[in-house]
Amino acid sequence: MSLASQPSTIQGNGFAGGGVQQQVRVVGGEVSTLDNVNNVSSTRTVSGRSQTSVNPSQVMSSFHASPAIMGGLLSSMKARQVEMDREHEEAMRKAKVRSDRKIEEEWRRVEGRGGQEGEIEEEFLDDAMPLGATMEELRRAWEEAEESSLKDRTTFGAEAPRSYQFKYVKEEMKEGVSGSASSQAHLVDGQSIPDKFAEGVRLFESGSLRPACHCFESVLKSSPQHAPSWRYLGLSHQELDADEDAIICLEHAVASDPYDLDSLLSLGVSYVNEMDIDRMGRSLTAWVAGNGKYGDLAGEWTGGEGEVEDMLRRARERDQNDPQVLEALGVVYNAARKYPEAIECLEKACALSPKNYSLWNKLGATLANSGMSERALAHYGRAIDMKPRFPRAWLNLAISYSNLKEYDEASRCYLQTLALNEDATQCWSYLRLSVTCAERWELLEAATRHELEPFEKVFDFVRENNG
Repeated sequence: MSLASQPSTIQGNGFAGGGVQQQVRVVGGEVSTLDNVNNVSSTRTVSGRSQTSVNPSQVMSSFHASPAIMGGLLSSMKARQVEMDREHEEAMRKAKVRSDRKIEEEWRRVEGRGGQEGEIEEEFLDDAMPLGATMEELRRAWEEAEESSLKDRTTFGAEAPRSYQFKYVKEEMKEGVSGSASSQAHLVDGQSIPDKFAEGVRLFESGSLRPACHCFESVLKSSPQHAPSWRYLGLSHQELDADEDAIICLEHAVASDPYDLDSLLSLGVSYVNEMDIDRMGRSLTAWVAGNGKYGDLAGEWTGGEGEVEDMLRRARERDQNDPQVLEALGVVYNAARKYPEAIECLEKACALSPKNYSLWNKLGATLANSGMSERALAHYGRAIDMKPRFPRAWLNLAISYSNLKEYDEASRCYLQTLALNEDATQCWSYLRLSVTCAERWELLEAATRHELEPFEKVFDFVRENNG
């Protein structure tokens, strides 16, 4: 049992005071600042010389004296503080001048020896660093940065996408052509890329999914990094009940635009359809991390049971009326077979977004998965009312009728699925089973031969030319 998709939401489903101490290193020694109400001094060691300064306001809180004594003391202390600050600034200026001079001299020395890479001595570099960082510290920081970058890529599933086999546009991908949504120069079938993409979106929204796929593939032949086309091509495959192709396209969409939140959500749901829970977790974690409203809730994905569920539950606590969060959480509950919780989330999401046909389909699938096929019928019907050419919803409706042993209705819905999507070849075996259970023996051979014509005389379904 599966769910469908729509660009603005997740698509598809797979139910088929105290003080603070700071320390900063500088050239020649150490500067320590103790910000604590119980400490009254700061120590600077510059060029090997230790200096102590006193915080006047802290001294005032440390003892009592007459106003006259205190006034004189404070004036003296402030003057000394100004003098010490001036000395410190001068020491830092001289240290920088020495460092700059030594850098220039060392480069001259290296150039005199042919400018061999790596000639600057490590000891010299250590002395020249204005903030006193050693080479070992720099190496460690670099390694940590690389490790963090790798962890981010691993955490959020930024794997290289698999190769997509073009199905509707047969020519080979153009060599050396790349671009993005801003690519305007290329023409596709005599149209600009934006116009061809817009045509595909119109076809997608009307339910002409195969012609829509042709448009998106045409754009991608000319502009392989056009993330919106990858996303809509993936959504089209979702609605055609082809989750493997949908996943590859959505992976390309995320690779082309890692901040495409709609693609990350849709990708997460397609992973659920294929029962790839690990990648589902990575994608939905990346979606939460990239969402300004919930980004701080995303931790490192470790694959722990209930990790994503807990993250999305906390996102829901932050905003009870975000249909995307409710939809995502409903899908995750489905994967965990927590059907009552999933139904509650999706019912509320439908109430918040009543014109979202994919939500009604998801709710129907959740009810069917929980053993309530009869209740599911009305929700599938509502999705189909909004988008009559929605193959996935017709297939789900057929399965529910079959579960209810209403085999003629199941056969009609399987036939409508096949009329909308000739690639849904799995439906022929389902249809053959329904025909057998209904004892319509005269149609069994046609089902075996994959012929729609004999069924038109018996069942009411609409055939159309999808290109």
